[in-house]
Amino acid sequence: MSYTCTDVELVMKKGRSDMEQFGTYIMVFIETGGLLAPILFISFHLLRPLFFLPVAFICISGGILFGTVAGTLYSLIGITLSSIIFYAIIRWMPRTFKKLVNLKRKLMGTVLNSQHRK
Repeated sequence: MSYTCTDVELVMKKGRSDMEQFGTYIMVFIETGGLLAPILFISFHLLRPLFFLPVAFICISGGILFGTVAGTLYSLIGITLSSIIFYAIIRWMPRTFKKLVNLKRKLMGTVLNSQHRK
């Protein structure tokens, strides 16, 4: 099924809800986006850790937007690239990794100490 700009305008004029309009807009963007839509989706996987979004949310969105097989493939590519990039960053900056580990220990130590006091 292919949408055009006039289809989106007709949907908006028919008085459908905002969510339906947004869903139609996203589908039109993906179908007309060609190669750009999967690249943007994979890029969103790369930025996901910075936004603290759950992986399941992004993967399910990919299945809804691109279909089961293509969504799974794009998610696997995005998750793999994200892991490789963040692994390389940690290996490139070992002091940052040590700071993160120390911060985790401090936070977990504070949580553990507060639980023992109760």
